[in-house]
Amino acid sequence: MMKHCNNIFLRGLKPADIEYLARYSDDTDLPFSQPFQSFFEQETIQNPPATPWDNSLPEASVIGFAIMEDEHLVGQIHLSAVNLEASSCSITMGIAKKGDRNRGLGSCALIMALRYSFVSLGLNQVSAHTLSPNESAKQCLKNTGFKEVGVEKNVFPTKRGFIHRHHFIINRQDFLTRYP
Repeated sequence: MMKHCNNIFLRGLKPADIEYLARYSDDTDLPFSQPFQSFFEQETIQNPPATPWDNSLPEASVIGFAIMEDEHLVGQIHLSAVNLEASSCSITMGIAKKGDRNRGLGSCALIMALRYSFVSLGLNQVSAHTLSPNESAKQCLKNTGFKEVGVEKNVFPTKRGFIHRHHFIINRQDFLTRYP
């Protein structure tokens, strides 16, 4: 684990956390009116399973974590479409305030959530995507071992043109080789 990750940890995400993050997010770069009020609010966010191979997760479950720095809530990370049978999921993450970004918090949280996905849940592959203007997110994914596998063009229209969606994948073996 990276040395600067010592004061970063994940805990179960609560509905009040999502409200807090939506209220205090200063992200105006995304083409959404309220970027932290994501589709995850409409789904059941579950606590992590009690045992590593708990098969009681419903198909396409969402597992939400709060990203904490010391005792301060700084963001959220989700494992969505968790499918134990297919041994895969998708991961999304957000750090609420710009002042908390580019400090390695997202990378630390991403590594912890990937370790949970691969070691505790026993998954073999995790996918992620980010939008074209978010260079920091693309770099974070690449730095933690994700490989870019495709670009979906013209996904969201903006006043300055279209935003593209970049797709990434990391597999269990590559992650565990990089982070034993």
